[in-house]
Amino acid sequence: MLSTDQTSAPPAERKKKPRPRRLGRALAIAGMAFALLGGTIETASATVPAEVFCPHDCWQEQNIPAGVNWGQWQDANSAAAFWANYNFQWGYYEYTPNGTAYDRISWHRYQGWPAQVYGGRWVGYWEGSRQQSRFMYYGGLYNDYGRQVSNEERRRGVGAADAYSTFTDNWGRHNAPYVEYDMDAYTSPTGRNDRRLVRNPRTGHVYVTFDHYNTFHYLGRF
Repeated sequence: MLSTDQTSAPPAERKKKPRPRRLGRALAIAGMAFALLGGTIETASATVPAEVFCPHDCWQEQNIPAGVNWGQWQDANSAAAFWANYNFQWGYYEYTPNGTAYDRISWHRYQGWPAQVYGGRWVGYWEGSRQQSRFMYYGGLYNDYGRQVSNEERRRGVGAADAYSTFTDNWGRHNAPYVEYDMDAYTSPTGRNDRRLVRNPRTGHVYVTFDHYNTFHYLGRF
C-alpha cells in the first residue's frame, strides 16, 4: 500500500525568478544530448520518488509478472503514483547546484500525468523527505512502432481508435496516444537508466518496462 508522503513546499528562494545564465549549463546540455540520442547512463543517484497517494480511482495489478521482483514492482507503482499527482507549475523552476534552471513540477493531487505535448525535457521538483531538488526526464510521445503497448491494449478490450502506433496517411501524421515517463529521479539531470512508464491517457492504463522498451508489463490504471 502506498504511503502518503506529501512533500513539503519548496523554500521561498526557489520561488519564481529569472533563469540565470551560467557556464555550467553546457555540462547539463551535453548530458541531455547523450540521453536524447538514445544513450542511457546508470547513475548512483537514481531513486524512485517518495511514495504519494494513489489516485482514488486507480487500480493496481496485484500479480507480479514472471521475471520481475517485488522491489521492482513496488518501484513501478510508486513512480506511477508520483506522476499521477505531479504536474507543471508553469513559471517556476528548480535549480541544479550550478544554477541551471529546469521547469518545476509540483503536487497536484489526482491531477498529474503531464500531457504528451510538453514532453522531451528534464523537469525538477522539491522532495521534502530528502530536502533537496530532484530531476526526472519526461519523454512525452511514445510512438509504439513495435505495437507492443497497442497489442496489449487491444487484448484488454480497448478499441482501435484509442490504441494504435504512430502512423502517416494521406491526411498526415497521426501520433500514438501514449506518453512516456521515467521511473527514477536524479540529483543531477545528466543521465538516465532503462526504467520507463508508458501511459495511455485515453484509458488510464499504465505499462512498465525495466529494459528500455524490450518488454512491457501491465501495471494498472492510474
